[in-house]
Amino acid sequence: METILAFAGSAIFQVPLTYRDRPLAGAESWLVGTMLHSVLGPRWVYDACADPTYLAALTASLMLDKPQAEQYLQVEGKLELLSHSVFVQSTGPKQDAIPKVTAATPRTTAADTAIETSKLHFLVVRRLELAERPVGRLMLTGTWVGQKDTVKLAAVTEA
Repeated sequence: METILAFAGSAIFQVPLTYRDRPLAGAESWLVGTMLHSVLGPRWVYDACADPTYLAALTASLMLDKPQAEQYLQVEGKLELLSHSVFVQSTGPKQDAIPKVTAATPRTTAADTAIETSKLHFLVVRRLELAERPVGRLMLTGTWVGQKDTVKLAAVTEA
C-alpha cells in the first residue's frame, strides 16, 4: 500500500492505494485498475479506503502512532535507505491497544471519504486543506518538502 499526493493546479489530493495479487472480493467498484509488476506479476490496484488491510494500517497509525514505512532502493545488490519526502504523525495519545476493525463501505465526496465500522469512524481527507490548522483529538497529520505547516490527512473517532 502507498499514499500518493497528487498536485492539480493549486489543489493537492491524497490518493491512498493498495496493491493485491488477486481481486479483493466485494471491492469491485473501488478497483482503480490492474498492472503488471516486473517482479511480482499481475496486481489489482484499489482505492485503499475499501481495503481492510489499509484500514488496519490506518488504525495503527492513528491510535498506536505507528510510523510510516521506510523505503529502500536496491543499488548494485545493496539496499540504500531513501530519505523521507513526506512525514506523518498522530496527534493523539498512544493507545495501549486498538479495537479490531472490519471493512465497511466507504462514502466518498469530493473532499473526503468517511469509513464507518461498528467501533470506529474514520475520515480520510482527499482534498487537502493547506491553510486550515488541524484540530481534533486523534488525527494523522503530515508535512512534506515545501509544506512546513502540518496538514490533516485522516482522523478517527469512537462510534
